[in-house]
Parts: sequence; C-alpha cells; structure tokens
Amino acid sequence: MSGSVRRARPGAKGGGPGPLPPELAPAWSGAQRLWGVNLHPAQAHPAAGRPSFAWFGFPPQVTVDPVFARAVGVDAEWETIFAHEIGHHVLAPSTRIAGLKITQQMARALVASSYDAPVRLRERSADLANHWEDLLINVRVHELQRVAGAERAAADDDGTGMVRMYSRLADGPVDRFWWVIFRAYELLWDLPDRALARGNPPAAPVVPEPLGTALGQRRRSTVVAERFREQQAKLDAASDAAERARADLLALTRTHPEADARLLASTVRTFGDDPIRGALRAGMLLAPYLLEQDAADDASGRRGRSSRGDERGTDPGAARGCGGEVDAAPPTEAELGEVLRDDRLREEPRHPALDESGRAISNAEDPASTGSESQGYGLAETLELYDPAIADAVLRAWYLDGARRWVRPIREPAHPISTGEQIPGPTELWDVDDELTAVDWRATLAASPRIVPGVTTRRRTWLEDDPPTRQESIDLDLWVDSSGSMPSPAADSPALLAGAILIESVLAGGGRVQVTSFSGPGQVAGLARPTRNRSEAIGALLHYFGGGTTFPLDVLAERYRTVRPARDRRRHLVVLSDGGLESLFGQGQPGLEHVAGEVRQRIDTATLIVIGWLGRVPELAAANGYTVEHVQRHEDAPAACRRLAELIARPGEPSRRGRARA
Repeated sequence: MSGSVRRARPGAKGGGPGPLPPELAPAWSGAQRLWGVNLHPAQAHPAAGRPSFAWFGFPPQVTVDPVFARAVGVDAEWETIFAHEIGHHVLAPSTRIAGLKITQQMARALVASSYDAPVRLRERSADLANHWEDLLINVRVHELQRVAGAERAAADDDGTGMVRMYSRLADGPVDRFWWVIFRAYELLWDLPDRALARGNPPAAPVVPEPLGTALGQRRRSTVVAERFREQQAKLDAASDAAERARADLLALTRTHPEADARLLASTVRTFGDDPIRGALRAGMLLAPYLLEQDAADDASGRRGRSSRGDERGTDPGAARGCGGEVDAAPPTEAELGEVLRDDRLREEPRHPALDESGRAISNAEDPASTGSESQGYGLAETLELYDPAIADAVLRAWYLDGARRWVRPIREPAHPISTGEQIPGPTELWDVDDELTAVDWRATLAASPRIVPGVTTRRRTWLEDDPPTRQESIDLDLWVDSSGSMPSPAADSPALLAGAILIESVLAGGGRVQVTSFSGPGQVAGLARPTRNRSEAIGALLHYFGGGTTFPLDVLAERYRTVRPARDRRRHLVVLSDGGLESLFGQGQPGLEHVAGEVRQRIDTATLIVIGWLGRVPELAAANGYTVEHVQRHEDAPAACRRLAELIARPGEPSRRGRARA
C-alpha cells in the first residue's frame, strides 16, 4: 500500500515502464475475460527493482516485471498474475478510499495486539493490508478459474493456475507468518495437507522478557526507611499487578499456527464481500506473527524485515505476494474524512477465536486472544500511520469526525417583527360617549335581550396578532487557549473537540464563527472577522503556540470597543481554556481588570469552557457575569456544548444580555 517501504533488489537495473511484450497480450486479455472487465492496458517494467514481479496503482494501472517473474519461476502463469492484479481493482481494495480503510483496520489490529507501541506501524499496516487483499483475490481467482474450466482442473493434477503458481512460491524457507497463510490456502482450496505449508510450523522465536525480572524476585540495593515502607509496599503491589497484567497479555497473544490458519480461512470465507470489516479480524490473527518477529529481530539487533521476504534474491519465496499499491499520492483531507466516518473502523478489535462474551469458542484449537483490554488506537497512532507531511490534514479530519456525531444546528430566537394583523379580543362595556358603529350587537343581545345603553351594550376589542416564532443564526466569537498547559492538537484535546463541535454546529445553523488562538504575551493568531468557511475556522482552531498563558485583553477590548448593546445585533463569546484563565479577569495585566466585565455588558452570552483544573476561574467568572462549563474528561465535551446551545436558544435568560451575576 501507499505507506509501504519498498526496497530495491540488489543489482536491479530497470528502465522505465513500457507496453507489454506481444507474447503477454493474450494472457492480459484472458485475465480480463475471467473477471468480465476491460481495464487500461497493463505495462511492463523489466528489472524494476520492486519487491515483487507485479503491482498495481490508482487510477487503475497494472505493472509487471517479466525479468523478476522469470527468475522466480512463475512466468508460465501470466494469466493468473494478471488476474490477481485486476482483482485489486475489482475486489480488494477496489478504490483508494477502501484501501485506506483496510490499512487503518490493520493498524488498529497491530496496536490492539501489542503491549508496547508497535514499531514501523505504517510499513506493517500496509504489509498486512496487502496480504489480506491477496487472500481474498486469490481465493476468488481460483474459483473463477475452476468454474470457467479453462484450466481443466478435474483432469489436471496440477490444479488451477493459481494453485500451480503458489505451489512454486511455497518453495524455499518459510517463517511462521507464511506457514499460516499457506495453510489457510490449503483449507480454502481443498488441497491435501502440507501441499503448500510443508512440514510442521516453525518454532516461535525466543523473545527476552522486557521487564527483566520475574515476579517475586525483585532485588533492591537500598534500604527503605521505616516511615516510607507502607508507601513502598503499595508501589510494589502496583508494580507486581502491572507485571502480572503484562504476563497475562503475553500469554494471550501467543501464536498458534494451525488454529490461526483455520480461523483465517473461515474469515476469508465469511468476509469475502466485505474486505473492510474482515480486515480487522484478519489483522488480529496475523499481527501477532509480525510483532513476535519484530521483537525477536530487535532483541538480536537486526531490523525487522518485510513479511514479503524481499531480501531472498531470486528464491521463489522472494515475492510471495504482489507488490501492493505503489506511487500513491497522500490522502487528502476529504479522503481522510471519508475514511474516519466509516463506522466499521470503530468496531472493537477482537480475536476471531473469541465470541461476543469474550469466551473462547469451543471448536478453536488452543486459540490466541487479544481483546478489549489491549492498547487503544487513537489520534497518535493515526498520525503515525500517515506521512508527517499531511499531519495537518489528519488533525482536521480527526477533529471534524469526532465532532460529527454531536453536531446540532445552533440558532437563537429571532426578534419579533409585527405583522400588522389584529385578532378579535374580549368584549367590554359600550358607553354612550363611544362611537355608535363600535357597538357589537351580537355580544349585546347575548348579554341581555333588553338593550339599555351604557348598561347592556357591548363593544369588541382588537388585539395585535402575535408574530410567528422564528429562529435565526448566530455569530460566535471563539477564543482558544493554545498555551503549554493545554493539550496539543496531536494529543486529542477535549478542548479542541468542543471547539470543533461548536464550529460545526454554528455553521450548520447558518451562522458565522471568528476563532482566535492565544498563548503568552504577543502570541495571538486567528481570523480577522467572522467567517462561514469551515477550513479557515478549523485551521485557526488547531493553531498551537505552546507558550505561557496570558489572555489578550487588549485585543478583546479593541474588538468590542465600538460595540453597544442593541436589539438588532447579538453576540456570543466562548473561551476554551484551563485554570490559567484568571488572566481574562486582569490578573497579571494591571489597568485591564475592567475589560472582561465591560465586554460582558455588550454581548448576549459569555461562556468559559474550562478543561481540567479550575483554579479561581468560577469565582471570577461569577463576579463578571460569565457562565462556566467544566470539562474533566474527553467524554464531557459534547454535553458542555449541548448546554451552551440550550442557553443560546432560551429567550429571556437572565445571564444573556449584560447582567453580571455576583
């Protein structure tokens, strides 16, 4: 896939890609007929220096290396090779977006299967994604070849072209990862045992215990003072618990090749038409094999090798999978947003050997298990998965996706506008001094059959018709604390999640936002005026200084210097910060203590969303008429935004227009 590290084979002297040699054209045509498609012509790139003899790209393009294919010994199966590469465009991943989703599923599986942060996450995720796609495609091509009868499988001991090719590729050294895949192919293709997975599974690599000491055998060179022994005992107990948890996790993540191969074959059969959902389950089966090999390589001082075995020269095992997608452009913000919106990427990583209750399925042979207690996948891992050059796009997509499910249009009651219409009101006494035409004779006779002027006579009153209830969009002035005490955007900040929810909700209601980021003195950035441009607003929200905390009261005062309370112009102010927001009320800024209170008199609502510790902020806020929303955890941010929206939507709220509360 696009994040893979591609290593050229030693001695490769390839030129550029060109048309297929004439002798390969019939195989290309036959592969297209097999799938029933008509694609852009394939191209040949002899001695390209790729880790495989075939690869694909988007827009749809298939490329092969005839020199490498001949060296490996699969040049007699060109139709099968082409059919496999066409399968990447027809079945898995089929589109760039689907490919990104499958790779992200594999990254989630790697993180869930690893106690520590997995190394080479981008490369390993791309490897696993390509292997999973190859499994789905090869099984489908084998079936198409068998049904088409072009290979005369019933009368030919060699089987289909796919089986013949993999029989050749199975020659040579095989590690545990490839033994599981070959064994899964035997089960999927109904081949005799050991036709591909020859011999017993290789032994698991020996990985030293990273914690270095067994439980109960910790030795210390210092004597703990009597008064600290109780605290030290608690620390020891916590450390022992952590070591036991790690030991339990290591036991759960043991690999079991035969059982895993059977589960992998079952996963391929079940999710052949849903590569994205199946990718997570396949990843949970295959990731531990890559992780144990990486751990063994790191312990021995060797760098981990690609699971494709691309350092074996021209052995058949040198290119057991295709080269995957190459030369892919980095995903755009829109593409990342589409990836993150897929609910399948929120499923809990669970080993297929576990049922929904977490108990081992009875027919699994000594199943491995990594479940919900494994390390979580979040923003940090997503940033690692993609090129650092697109970190800004990843952050934008992440926060917008996090806000998406909580967005509700924010509007406020519009000022009533008289329609000029009147409706009949109650009757009252008609006196002799009133106009005669004002008498309501129907109401008069209803009051008494005997008409006595000034006594039984009635007249009708008229009332102003109430204007219809209307809602109008709002202008939001959003100030974001980006000092060092606040989580950075890369740390999945609850403050920025709240900011993204507010921006999206205001824009959804037809309103405008003005975003200002601040930190220490002179560190102010943002928008010069309110905008409806989502990209501008989110960009300003994610600006991060990382300095001290000093609210720019001079900027706030200048912004509202000419603003006066008026019925036809309403404003709403929100500040995202922590307990260091005391500077909003003049602390450390002599001569500006009055600014926050004066600005409050000129706006409709003023809300402080405080993350973590509060300090003296609630006390100072109450004295100046500001409301406070406290966000202690990431999960609290949506509720705080909802309460703010409800405050804005309530007419006549005492805290709206400039009434400071003591």
